[in-house]
Amino acid sequence: MNGLPNELRRKLRGLLTQTQSTKESLTQYTPLISQLLEFYTIALRGKTDSVTTTGQTERAIDNTSQDNSSTVNNVLIKQLSSCLNKLHLSAQYTQELLTIHKKLLKDTSNDDVLQHFIEIFDVIVADLQRERNSATNFLTSLNETLAIVQNAVSKTLSTCEKAQHTNDLINIKLQKQLLDMTGSVEKAMSLDQVKVDINSKLASIALTLEKKTIFEQQNQQALSNQLKDMAAKVKKLEEQSQEFEVKLAEQQRKSMFDALTKLSNRAAFDEYFTQSMVRFHHNPFDLALAVIDVDDFKQINDRYGHTVGDKTLQVIANTIRKKVSKDAFVARYGGEEFVLIYSKHKKSELINELNSINKSIAHLPFQFKNNKVSITLSIGATHITSEDNIHTAFERADEAMYKAKEKGKNQVVYF
Repeated sequence: MNGLPNELRRKLRGLLTQTQSTKESLTQYTPLISQLLEFYTIALRGKTDSVTTTGQTERAIDNTSQDNSSTVNNVLIKQLSSCLNKLHLSAQYTQELLTIHKKLLKDTSNDDVLQHFIEIFDVIVADLQRERNSATNFLTSLNETLAIVQNAVSKTLSTCEKAQHTNDLINIKLQKQLLDMTGSVEKAMSLDQVKVDINSKLASIALTLEKKTIFEQQNQQALSNQLKDMAAKVKKLEEQSQEFEVKLAEQQRKSMFDALTKLSNRAAFDEYFTQSMVRFHHNPFDLALAVIDVDDFKQINDRYGHTVGDKTLQVIANTIRKKVSKDAFVARYGGEEFVLIYSKHKKSELINELNSINKSIAHLPFQFKNNKVSITLSIGATHITSEDNIHTAFERADEAMYKAKEKGKNQVVYF
């Protein structure tokens, strides 16, 4: 926009600099987009304030402002659409997001665009809050169960300690009774005296042994009941833990999934490729990497719109998925770029399959606004060597892809 204040230009340049580095998660872009909206609002307000009262001048400035605003709106909508394609929300909020997004693509006025942006952020925040509440409730429940189990363990240990103490006292009493009986035998002056004394002491010992037996039976029963109760609580804790593991696994799956193309995303590729490289260096095998870029994809977006561009990527992704070998890993790397990892293909077999994929894409009946359009791919491929790491291998495949672009596109180059 022409005529922006120097201070606003400086802040805008600073914001653009912050967007150069890739963020770890989509939510990290939220404050940047909010800041951009703030700058946008200030710029629009400045345009409004600069309008003169002269009718002709006012119309001219208004037309310029509308043109500039429209341009800025299109850029913002393009960037936001790209972000929304990478966003994973619950089914309820995904549907709300799609509804607002459709309105955003139709409305062009500044007020409508800003309103839809706010609605989108509200939906994202609501889903994040829902997820946070769900996690908080689960962790609270888990914590309560852990406290109950800890209580049961403490109670059981305390019971065991008390039982051991009581048992020790009974044993001491028995020992004293036996010693007393021994002393009586040694001091006895006659056999009749020994009989009378021993009978009395044996009766006392028998009574103590009976008490010991009853106590041990009661203690064993109490301990058994406590252990059963504790086992039930531990089982409940295991069930909650399994539920949490399933939830974490689902979140992990979503974080590795590209919502637009239904393929694995860049994070999933990074993880799979790293694991494959570790296996390769431990025990070498035919590990190959291919980088695919859709030729002239920007022209499709510019000429027919981002909705058409998204549908094009979906068709390409679906075709690639059907045409690749079963053992190949397929992912959307970003934008119009895809990556493939092969584990059992020799050079000739790899090139033949990639050429077959390219021909299949080129023969797809793409038709936009009654215009037939041929979509082609530029593909770079390479096999991993013992000197490679994940970065050098990818750079070589990427360089081969750009070489395919230089040689006229619509082909496969192997380095």
